[in-house]
Amino acid sequence: MIQFFKQIWHFLDVIFYFLGMLFVVIGLFNWNFIAGFIGLGISFIISALLIELIPQGKGGE
Repeated sequence: MIQFFKQIWHFLDVIFYFLGMLFVVIGLFNWNFIAGFIGLGISFIISALLIELIPQGKGGE
């Protein structure tokens, strides 16, 4: 049962992370078109780094 809640918690972490990034980028686009693209690029870079770092922390390849 505890393992089930841990899996749901990790799933919610990912969903809320992407929703948070999405709303930040939408806010930047509403503020300024160029700032929106800069925020989009930064969010892609951060997401890519996290995707690369998460498997290494769990003993991946």
